[in-house]
Amino acid sequence: MSTSLFERKYEIGLYRSIGYNKSNITKILGLEMFFISFIVYTVNRTILKNSILSNVNDL
Repeated sequence: MSTSLFERKYEIGLYRSIGYNKSNITKILGLEMFFISFIVYTVNRTILKNSILSNVNDL
């Protein structure tokens, strides 16, 4: 889910073209990062939990 600098500049340009100001764009990008990090955390926690349960069942 890595975004290149060029893609990020293009995305900011799109937001500017529809009338968003710098403050609104910052909020949007911040929320985007928050949701991505929350999803990654949830997936990693699920994988870790399943891994631990699998190891316990093997004992």
